[in-house]
Amino acid sequence: MRSFSSGLCIVFLFSGRVTAVEVSDEIAHLRAAVPRAKVTLDGGEIRRIHGAAVSFGGTPERSAEAFLDARLGAFGVARAMVRHWGTHEVMSGEFTVLAYRQWVGNVPVYDCWLKLLIRNTPDHPLVLVNSSLRAMDDEPGRARTVPAQALGAVRDAEPSLVNFSVTDLVYYPMEHGEVSLSWHFFADNGAARGHESWEYFVDAIDGGVLARRPGILHNAVEGVVAGMQSGAALPDQPNNAPTLLAVSGARVRGDNGATGYSDEFGTYALGDNGSDATRVELDLVGQWCTVINAGEGGDLAAGEDVDAAGTADFSLNDMPDEFFTSQLNAITAVTTVHDFLRATNPSTGFLDVSIPTFVNAEGTCNAAYSLADSSLTFFGAGDGCPNTAYASVIYHEYGHFLIDKAPGGPDSLRYHEGMADGLSMLLRNDPCVGRDLRGQDEGCLRDPAAAGLRYPCFGSPHFCGQV
Repeated sequence: MRSFSSGLCIVFLFSGRVTAVEVSDEIAHLRAAVPRAKVTLDGGEIRRIHGAAVSFGGTPERSAEAFLDARLGAFGVARAMVRHWGTHEVMSGEFTVLAYRQWVGNVPVYDCWLKLLIRNTPDHPLVLVNSSLRAMDDEPGRARTVPAQALGAVRDAEPSLVNFSVTDLVYYPMEHGEVSLSWHFFADNGAARGHESWEYFVDAIDGGVLARRPGILHNAVEGVVAGMQSGAALPDQPNNAPTLLAVSGARVRGDNGATGYSDEFGTYALGDNGSDATRVELDLVGQWCTVINAGEGGDLAAGEDVDAAGTADFSLNDMPDEFFTSQLNAITAVTTVHDFLRATNPSTGFLDVSIPTFVNAEGTCNAAYSLADSSLTFFGAGDGCPNTAYASVIYHEYGHFLIDKAPGGPDSLRYHEGMADGLSMLLRNDPCVGRDLRGQDEGCLRDPAAAGLRYPCFGSPHFCGQV
């Protein structure tokens, strides 16, 4: 039995099938048009766009339509296959979400969506795009079986199932990009005790069972954590004001003791044991980063009541403050670099600790990693320099932690600095390390690509780390 894959979905459909090269060109055009936007790819296909507005309009709907008309080529999706499904406001009306579902002809593609988050200001900027569209043939398929055959196949395999729902026709996304025309329905055993319910997908061509999934999902408390942070590659400064972004790595605890952590999209869930929570509390004591505010304002924390739908969303640092912006920058950036390294090299389990991360510390124009206690320290703004808790600098300092803890890693300070710079460059795809650390528009603290250094090098560790 093949399990459900919730991977990225992309449809190469216009007038005929669009090639991967054409989609790649459209992605390049998008990046050139909105260079500050962060485009997350999976296998060369767009999964997420955030960090900068990618369209505008007089209403949320017009902003969304402007994006669909101009940018769907970057997804390889024909406009006719993406149909509006619903619109609702979130964050107390601060944003509007427009959801679109994928269809082929009159048949939906199961669980494949495009969701657009638009800020409710006069120009209605589109600030977040999430996609789960699926690549598939552009010609609608035709079922060669009927619903009764699909139900019969399940009855034969599971005689204990006695109740069956209405059957509908869907395209079912499987592993490795495959999509199958399928009969979709639910079945249960009708028992008051030992109740079982299952969701089925049965191949509409050959009648084989493609997948069986649990039909009962407990109502777990879930939500989204977002906050005003420093986007792009710049620090918190006048030409890079904080913007609302997903907060990664925050801890959320229910009043019943259940705990969850926000992921790269800012979403969290307390799980089945959190289903009866009525209030949740948030702090920045994450699995991979513990943020400690050494400056004003205390440690950032928040609480929210759980609504009737089992949801509690957080919007943090709404009136941006340096001492809170730095805390959100820290938790998100440290969690991001940890997750990147673990995904890239599963043998880096030694990174699975919550590293103490001090922000707004006394001092200026610098940051540090402590070999003594494996902690990170970032300083507040002053002496012409910004607060140093921003992505480029945080990735660099985490690089020292990586080299320090890697088994058998060299202790050379030049190697330390070079590898730390390299990690920062790799995550941001930018050779400029510590951009504007010395002040707005001051440029790179270091640019190894432009330095042109060769071994042997004579100079400070920071200088020779650019070899």
